[in-house]
Amino acid sequence: MKRAAVALFLLAGCGSEPKAATAEFWAGVATVEITPTRLVPLGGYGARKGKPMTGVHDPIYAKALWLETKDAKACIVTTDLIGSTLEIRDAIRPEGVPLVLAASHNHSGPGALAKGMWVMAMGKYDAEFTAELTAKLKKLVEDARSVVVPARIAFARGEVPELVRNRRHKDGPVDPELNLFLVTDAMSRPLAVVTNFTAHGTVLPDENFLVSGDWPGAFQRALERELGATVLFTNGAEGDIAPRAPSGRDDFEKCAAIGDLLAARAATLVRGIEKKAERVTMSYVERGVELPTPTLLLAPGKSVLGLLRLNDVRMFCFPGEPGVELGLELKKRFPGSWVLGLANDHLGYFLTEEEFLKGGYEARVSFYGPKMGPWLLERFREIGEREHAEGRAGQSEGGRGENHDRR
Repeated sequence: MKRAAVALFLLAGCGSEPKAATAEFWAGVATVEITPTRLVPLGGYGARKGKPMTGVHDPIYAKALWLETKDAKACIVTTDLIGSTLEIRDAIRPEGVPLVLAASHNHSGPGALAKGMWVMAMGKYDAEFTAELTAKLKKLVEDARSVVVPARIAFARGEVPELVRNRRHKDGPVDPELNLFLVTDAMSRPLAVVTNFTAHGTVLPDENFLVSGDWPGAFQRALERELGATVLFTNGAEGDIAPRAPSGRDDFEKCAAIGDLLAARAATLVRGIEKKAERVTMSYVERGVELPTPTLLLAPGKSVLGLLRLNDVRMFCFPGEPGVELGLELKKRFPGSWVLGLANDHLGYFLTEEEFLKGGYEARVSFYGPKMGPWLLERFREIGEREHAEGRAGQSEGGRGENHDRR
């Protein structure tokens, strides 16, 4: 796919194995451990000054969910990493199949994956480690694709405001939503749960040099124990949102406390689902964009913006860390949507113009100036409305399936 053009993947078939004639939707899920096998720098805190990890507290993982209909294919890959890079995303994406690569924003996973402007926060780039990780992720996608079975899907939504706080403003805005979708096999046995919640992966501080999944890792483990299904975690507009731990004698116990509480809420949502859809409509829009003039010499000039739609739920893929105000505004414009931060690329922080002009850490690592946040919102609005129009046209022409937009 050329980055310079808008590509609407209604995800047409790419030669996968024959499917049962009566099925409408298929899914496959796979997991791979990505804990470093040698000492590499941890990503996310400049105060570590590129020092290597000293050991492992808990292993970290990547997970892939392959989704397929008679007309469409897509793959979601989540990682217990600080961010995503377009180079890795493009290297693991099967030809002709959209793939969303989303990181948890874990500050206790390996750095060494990015060049240029991120060396300060992630340590020296390690080409060998990056190649090893890329190979694991590529095989992970193939493994998920190889185990597809007839499946069903259902969405749920709740709120967990007590676990988050605005780190820039006391009593400032937060996004308390816990979004998820459940994928089961045809017998309603759970296969995977994709979750979305908004907060930095920073319970563990910069003094920690042990690999860990932080609270998102603890959350995934706890929910997997509850449900017996693979759990994938995506973060939201977490640029100015910090986690709030309910208890714990040390930082690792605090991670577990957040994980357990969030998992209990998610399990309740899953168990409350009554109806699962056998028919699924999917589309993925990706726009290659020329970015506004950066304020940092090493900042990229191009990236991609993505929108994945599953039935009537839109997932807007931000190539970095949006402030919560941007996420809330997009959700207001497109009710029921998700925000996927740290998806496909990492360009730094994105703030509203007002928040940028207030300064602070988040403004210092916003590399495209005060207009970048509004610029992104306008681009996503255009993509969302174009996708809506394309879906309506396909419906009226008897095309690729119904569009269930509720606006």
